[in-house]
Amino acid sequence: MPCSTLVDRWTLCKRFRAFEQEFRNSKLRPDDSTVIVVYNTVLHDLLLTHQEAEAQSILLKIEADGPKPDIITYNTFLAYYAKKGDLRALANTLKALGPAGVVGDVFTFSTILSALIKVRSDAAQIMINFMKMQGVKPNTATLSTIIDYQMKQQTEQNFKMALELLTRMEQNEFEDAQPNEVTYTSILMGIHRGNWLDPKVAEEYGQLLWEKMRSRNIQPKRTTYNILIKACLENPESEGVQAALRYYNDMVKRRVFIANDTWYIIIRGLMDRKEWALAHEIVVDLRRSGLEPSSALSDLAHRVRKRVNEMMKAGPASYF
Repeated sequence: MPCSTLVDRWTLCKRFRAFEQEFRNSKLRPDDSTVIVVYNTVLHDLLLTHQEAEAQSILLKIEADGPKPDIITYNTFLAYYAKKGDLRALANTLKALGPAGVVGDVFTFSTILSALIKVRSDAAQIMINFMKMQGVKPNTATLSTIIDYQMKQQTEQNFKMALELLTRMEQNEFEDAQPNEVTYTSILMGIHRGNWLDPKVAEEYGQLLWEKMRSRNIQPKRTTYNILIKACLENPESEGVQAALRYYNDMVKRRVFIANDTWYIIIRGLMDRKEWALAHEIVVDLRRSGLEPSSALSDLAHRVRKRVNEMMKAGPASYF
Protein backbone atom coordinates (compact mmCIF):
# COMPACT_ATOMS: atom_id res chain seq x y z
CA MET A 1 0.00 0.00 0.00
CA PRO A 2 1.46 3.43 -0.96
CA CYS A 3 2.67 5.54 1.97
CA SER A 4 0.55 8.49 0.78
CA THR A 5 -2.60 6.35 1.05
CA LEU A 6 -1.79 5.43 4.64
CA VAL A 7 -1.20 9.08 5.49
CA ASP A 8 -4.51 10.06 3.87
CA ARG A 9 -6.36 7.43 5.87
CA TRP A 10 -4.70 8.47 9.11
CA THR A 11 -5.46 12.15 8.47
CA LEU A 12 -9.10 11.39 7.63
CA CYS A 13 -9.64 9.37 10.81
CA LYS A 14 -7.84 11.96 12.96
CA ARG A 15 -9.94 14.84 11.65
CA PHE A 16 -13.15 12.90 12.04
CA ARG A 17 -12.35 11.88 15.63
CA ALA A 18 -11.68 15.53 16.47
CA PHE A 19 -15.00 16.54 14.91
CA GLU A 20 -16.85 13.74 16.70
CA GLN A 21 -15.38 14.72 20.08
CA GLU A 22 -16.38 18.33 19.54
CA PHE A 23 -19.86 17.26 18.44
CA ARG A 24 -20.42 15.06 21.51
CA ASN A 25 -19.21 17.75 23.94
CA SER A 26 -21.00 20.69 22.36
CA LYS A 27 -23.86 22.26 24.32
CA LEU A 28 -25.39 23.74 21.17
CA ARG A 29 -25.78 20.63 19.08
CA PRO A 30 -27.09 21.10 15.54
CA ASP A 31 -29.92 19.00 14.15
CA ASP A 32 -29.16 15.38 13.28
CA SER A 33 -30.11 16.10 9.66
CA THR A 34 -27.25 18.59 9.49
CA VAL A 35 -24.63 16.51 11.29
CA ILE A 36 -25.38 13.29 9.39
CA VAL A 37 -24.13 14.99 6.21
CA VAL A 38 -20.65 15.07 7.74
CA TYR A 39 -20.88 11.45 8.83
CA ASN A 40 -22.03 10.40 5.37
CA THR A 41 -19.05 12.15 3.80
CA VAL A 42 -16.66 10.42 6.17
CA LEU A 43 -18.28 7.02 5.58
CA HIS A 44 -18.03 7.53 1.82
CA ASP A 45 -14.34 8.39 2.07
CA LEU A 46 -13.62 5.47 4.39
CA LEU A 47 -15.26 2.98 2.06
CA LEU A 48 -13.58 4.60 -0.92
CA THR A 49 -10.26 3.76 0.73
CA HIS A 50 -11.52 0.29 1.74
CA GLN A 51 -11.63 0.99 5.48
CA GLU A 52 -14.74 -1.13 5.87
CA ALA A 53 -14.21 -2.06 9.54
CA GLU A 54 -13.83 1.58 10.55
CA ALA A 55 -16.91 2.55 8.53
CA GLN A 56 -18.98 -0.25 10.07
CA SER A 57 -17.85 0.81 13.53
CA ILE A 58 -19.09 4.34 12.92
CA LEU A 59 -22.39 3.07 11.50
CA LEU A 60 -23.07 0.91 14.56
CA LYS A 61 -22.25 3.84 16.81
CA ILE A 62 -24.60 6.31 15.14
CA GLU A 63 -27.35 3.70 14.91
CA ALA A 64 -27.13 3.41 18.70
CA ASP A 65 -26.30 6.97 19.78
CA GLY A 66 -27.11 9.23 16.83
CA PRO A 67 -27.13 11.21 14.70
CA LYS A 68 -29.75 9.00 13.07
CA PRO A 69 -28.54 7.48 9.77
CA ASP A 70 -30.53 8.41 6.68
CA ILE A 71 -30.99 6.63 3.36
CA ILE A 72 -27.78 8.20 2.01
CA THR A 73 -25.89 6.51 4.84
CA TYR A 74 -27.19 3.09 3.89
CA ASN A 75 -26.93 3.73 0.15
CA THR A 76 -23.23 4.45 0.66
CA PHE A 77 -22.75 0.96 2.09
CA LEU A 78 -25.02 -0.63 -0.53
CA ALA A 79 -23.00 0.89 -3.37
CA TYR A 80 -19.77 -0.34 -1.79
CA TYR A 81 -21.01 -3.89 -1.30
CA ALA A 82 -22.60 -4.03 -4.76
CA LYS A 83 -19.32 -2.98 -6.37
CA LYS A 84 -17.46 -5.48 -4.21
CA GLY A 85 -19.94 -8.24 -5.09
CA ASP A 86 -20.61 -8.98 -1.41
CA LEU A 87 -24.29 -9.92 -1.60
CA ARG A 88 -24.46 -11.13 1.99
CA ALA A 89 -23.28 -7.78 3.34
CA LEU A 90 -25.64 -6.04 0.91
CA ALA A 91 -28.57 -8.11 2.20
CA ASN A 92 -27.65 -7.36 5.81
CA THR A 93 -27.57 -3.64 5.02
CA LEU A 94 -31.03 -3.86 3.46
CA LYS A 95 -32.34 -5.64 6.56
CA ALA A 96 -31.14 -2.72 8.67
CA LEU A 97 -33.42 -0.24 6.88
CA GLY A 98 -36.60 -1.42 8.59
CA PRO A 99 -35.37 -1.24 12.21
CA ALA A 100 -33.77 2.13 11.42
CA GLY A 101 -37.08 3.46 10.11
CA VAL A 102 -35.50 4.35 6.78
CA VAL A 103 -37.24 3.89 3.43
CA GLY A 104 -35.25 3.11 0.30
CA ASP A 105 -35.13 5.46 -2.67
CA VAL A 106 -34.55 5.00 -6.38
CA PHE A 107 -30.79 4.68 -5.87
CA THR A 108 -31.40 1.91 -3.32
CA PHE A 109 -33.58 -0.10 -5.68
CA SER A 110 -31.30 0.50 -8.67
CA THR A 111 -28.31 -0.70 -6.67
CA ILE A 112 -30.15 -3.87 -5.64
CA LEU A 113 -31.07 -4.58 -9.24
CA SER A 114 -27.59 -3.97 -10.63
CA ALA A 115 -26.04 -6.23 -7.99
CA LEU A 116 -28.51 -9.08 -8.47
CA ILE A 117 -28.68 -9.27 -12.26
CA LYS A 118 -25.22 -10.84 -12.22
CA VAL A 119 -26.42 -13.84 -10.21
CA ARG A 120 -30.23 -14.03 -10.31
CA SER A 121 -32.58 -14.34 -13.28
CA ASP A 122 -35.42 -13.00 -11.10
CA ALA A 123 -33.50 -9.89 -10.06
CA ALA A 124 -36.24 -7.51 -11.20
CA GLN A 125 -38.90 -9.32 -9.19
CA ILE A 126 -36.72 -9.33 -6.08
CA MET A 127 -36.31 -5.56 -6.44
CA ILE A 128 -40.06 -5.07 -6.93
CA ASN A 129 -40.82 -7.22 -3.89
CA PHE A 130 -38.41 -5.20 -1.77
CA MET A 131 -40.00 -1.96 -2.97
CA LYS A 132 -43.43 -3.20 -1.93
CA MET A 133 -42.07 -4.42 1.40
CA GLN A 134 -40.79 -0.89 1.97
CA GLY A 135 -44.18 0.55 1.11
CA VAL A 136 -42.91 2.06 -2.13
CA LYS A 137 -45.36 1.68 -5.00
CA PRO A 138 -43.78 0.93 -8.39
CA ASN A 139 -45.03 3.79 -10.55
CA THR A 140 -44.02 5.37 -13.84
CA ALA A 141 -41.63 7.90 -12.30
CA THR A 142 -39.84 5.37 -10.07
CA LEU A 143 -39.47 2.66 -12.69
CA SER A 144 -38.44 5.13 -15.40
CA THR A 145 -35.66 6.42 -13.15
CA ILE A 146 -34.50 2.88 -12.41
CA ILE A 147 -34.50 2.12 -16.15
CA ASP A 148 -32.44 5.26 -16.76
CA TYR A 149 -29.93 4.10 -14.11
CA GLN A 150 -29.67 0.70 -15.79
CA MET A 151 -29.00 2.25 -19.19
CA LYS A 152 -26.25 4.48 -17.78
CA GLN A 153 -24.30 1.36 -16.78
CA GLN A 154 -23.78 0.62 -20.51
CA THR A 155 -23.65 -3.17 -20.27
CA GLU A 156 -25.75 -5.76 -22.10
CA GLN A 157 -26.98 -7.19 -18.79
CA ASN A 158 -28.28 -3.83 -17.63
CA PHE A 159 -29.75 -3.19 -21.08
CA LYS A 160 -31.71 -6.45 -20.95
CA MET A 161 -32.95 -5.57 -17.47
CA ALA A 162 -34.13 -2.16 -18.65
CA LEU A 163 -36.04 -3.83 -21.49
CA GLU A 164 -37.56 -6.35 -19.08
CA LEU A 165 -38.86 -3.57 -16.84
CA LEU A 166 -40.19 -1.70 -19.88
CA THR A 167 -42.02 -4.80 -21.12
CA ARG A 168 -43.63 -5.32 -17.72
CA MET A 169 -44.75 -1.70 -17.70
CA GLU A 170 -46.17 -2.05 -21.22
CA GLN A 171 -48.08 -5.16 -20.16
CA ASN A 172 -49.80 -3.25 -17.33
CA GLU A 173 -48.20 -5.44 -14.69
CA PHE A 174 -48.01 -2.50 -12.30
CA GLU A 175 -50.84 -0.13 -11.50
CA ASP A 176 -50.04 3.49 -12.39
CA ALA A 177 -46.84 2.47 -14.15
CA GLN A 178 -47.45 2.97 -17.85
CA PRO A 179 -44.32 3.89 -19.80
CA ASN A 180 -44.24 7.49 -20.96
CA GLU A 181 -42.02 9.68 -23.11
CA VAL A 182 -39.38 9.85 -20.36
CA THR A 183 -39.26 6.05 -20.10
CA TYR A 184 -38.62 5.50 -23.80
CA THR A 185 -36.28 8.47 -24.08
CA SER A 186 -34.09 7.09 -21.27
CA ILE A 187 -33.59 3.81 -23.12
CA LEU A 188 -33.10 5.42 -26.53
CA MET A 189 -30.60 7.88 -25.12
CA GLY A 190 -28.68 5.03 -23.50
CA ILE A 191 -28.66 3.06 -26.75
CA HIS A 192 -27.36 5.94 -28.84
CA ARG A 193 -24.80 7.36 -26.43
CA GLY A 194 -21.47 5.62 -26.88
CA ASN A 195 -20.62 2.51 -28.86
CA TRP A 196 -21.08 -0.13 -26.17
CA LEU A 197 -23.84 -1.95 -28.07
CA ASP A 198 -23.39 -3.83 -31.33
CA PRO A 199 -24.37 -1.33 -34.09
CA LYS A 200 -26.99 -3.68 -35.54
CA VAL A 201 -28.55 -4.24 -32.11
CA ALA A 202 -28.55 -0.51 -31.41
CA GLU A 203 -30.23 0.27 -34.74
CA GLU A 204 -32.80 -2.52 -34.36
CA TYR A 205 -33.87 -1.56 -30.85
CA GLY A 206 -33.67 2.14 -31.62
CA GLN A 207 -36.22 1.75 -34.41
CA LEU A 208 -38.34 -0.71 -32.42
CA LEU A 209 -38.64 1.57 -29.39
CA TRP A 210 -39.33 4.61 -31.57
CA GLU A 211 -42.16 2.71 -33.27
CA LYS A 212 -43.50 1.59 -29.89
CA MET A 213 -43.68 5.19 -28.77
CA ARG A 214 -45.68 6.15 -31.83
CA SER A 215 -47.97 3.11 -31.54
CA ARG A 216 -48.79 4.18 -27.97
CA ASN A 217 -49.59 7.66 -29.29
CA ILE A 218 -46.65 9.22 -27.46
CA GLN A 219 -45.69 12.25 -29.52
CA PRO A 220 -42.04 13.23 -29.00
CA LYS A 221 -41.51 16.84 -27.99
CA ARG A 222 -38.74 19.05 -29.29
CA THR A 223 -36.83 18.51 -26.05
CA THR A 224 -36.93 14.76 -26.67
CA TYR A 225 -35.44 15.20 -30.13
CA ASN A 226 -32.77 17.46 -28.64
CA ILE A 227 -31.79 14.84 -26.07
CA LEU A 228 -31.62 12.06 -28.65
CA ILE A 229 -29.74 14.05 -31.30
CA LYS A 230 -27.17 15.10 -28.70
CA ALA A 231 -26.77 11.49 -27.50
CA CYS A 232 -26.32 10.25 -31.08
CA LEU A 233 -23.62 12.80 -31.80
CA GLU A 234 -21.74 11.69 -28.67
CA ASN A 235 -21.36 8.25 -30.25
CA PRO A 236 -17.89 8.30 -31.85
CA GLU A 237 -18.90 5.86 -34.60
CA SER A 238 -20.41 6.88 -37.95
CA GLU A 239 -23.71 5.30 -36.88
CA GLY A 240 -24.07 8.15 -34.39
CA VAL A 241 -24.17 10.77 -37.13
CA GLN A 242 -26.61 8.70 -39.18
CA ALA A 243 -28.96 8.28 -36.22
CA ALA A 244 -28.79 12.00 -35.39
CA LEU A 245 -29.73 12.89 -38.96
CA ARG A 246 -32.65 10.43 -38.86
CA TYR A 247 -34.09 12.23 -35.84
CA TYR A 248 -33.51 15.60 -37.49
CA ASN A 249 -35.22 14.46 -40.69
CA ASP A 250 -38.08 13.04 -38.62
CA MET A 251 -38.58 16.48 -37.06
CA VAL A 252 -38.71 18.03 -40.52
CA LYS A 253 -41.08 15.35 -41.80
CA ARG A 254 -43.47 15.71 -38.86
CA ARG A 255 -43.17 19.50 -38.90
CA VAL A 256 -41.94 19.70 -35.34
CA PHE A 257 -40.86 23.28 -34.70
CA ILE A 258 -37.06 23.45 -34.80
CA ALA A 259 -35.91 26.21 -32.47
CA ASN A 260 -32.50 27.71 -31.79
CA ASP A 261 -31.57 25.01 -29.29
CA THR A 262 -32.07 22.15 -31.76
CA TRP A 263 -30.18 23.90 -34.54
CA TYR A 264 -27.34 24.64 -32.14
CA ILE A 265 -27.11 21.05 -30.84
CA ILE A 266 -26.89 19.45 -34.27
CA ILE A 267 -24.57 22.04 -35.87
CA ARG A 268 -22.26 22.10 -32.84
CA GLY A 269 -22.21 18.30 -32.70
CA LEU A 270 -21.31 18.00 -36.38
CA MET A 271 -18.62 20.65 -36.02
CA ASP A 272 -17.06 18.79 -33.09
CA ARG A 273 -16.90 15.70 -35.28
CA LYS A 274 -15.45 17.74 -38.16
CA GLU A 275 -18.40 16.81 -40.35
CA TRP A 276 -18.16 20.15 -42.11
CA ALA A 277 -20.12 19.24 -45.25
CA LEU A 278 -23.06 17.95 -43.21
CA ALA A 279 -22.87 20.90 -40.85
CA HIS A 280 -23.02 23.23 -43.86
CA GLU A 281 -26.13 21.45 -45.16
CA ILE A 282 -27.83 22.04 -41.82
CA VAL A 283 -26.76 25.70 -41.88
CA VAL A 284 -28.38 26.01 -45.32
CA ASP A 285 -31.57 24.45 -43.89
CA LEU A 286 -31.43 26.94 -41.02
CA ARG A 287 -31.27 29.85 -43.44
CA ARG A 288 -34.19 28.46 -45.46
CA SER A 289 -36.29 27.99 -42.33
CA GLY A 290 -36.65 31.73 -41.88
CA LEU A 291 -35.84 31.50 -38.17
CA GLU A 292 -34.08 34.48 -36.63
CA PRO A 293 -31.03 32.79 -35.08
CA SER A 294 -29.70 33.72 -31.66
CA SER A 295 -26.30 35.40 -31.53
CA ALA A 296 -24.64 32.13 -30.44
CA LEU A 297 -26.28 30.18 -33.27
CA SER A 298 -25.50 32.89 -35.81
CA ASP A 299 -21.84 32.79 -34.77
CA LEU A 300 -21.82 29.00 -35.13
CA ALA A 301 -23.32 29.17 -38.63
CA HIS A 302 -20.78 31.82 -39.63
CA ARG A 303 -17.91 29.59 -38.46
CA VAL A 304 -19.24 26.68 -40.51
CA ARG A 305 -19.60 28.77 -43.67
CA LYS A 306 -16.12 30.22 -43.18
CA ARG A 307 -14.57 26.79 -42.66
CA VAL A 308 -16.30 25.28 -45.70
CA ASN A 309 -15.20 28.20 -47.90
CA GLU A 310 -11.60 27.70 -46.75
CA MET A 311 -11.81 23.99 -47.53
CA MET A 312 -13.23 24.65 -50.99
CA LYS A 313 -10.39 27.04 -51.78
CA ALA A 314 -7.79 24.56 -50.48
CA GLY A 315 -9.14 21.76 -52.64
CA PRO A 316 -9.99 18.08 -51.96
CA ALA A 317 -6.88 17.48 -49.82
CA SER A 318 -8.32 19.67 -47.04
CA TYR A 319 -11.13 17.18 -46.46
CA PHE A 320 -8.75 14.51 -45.21
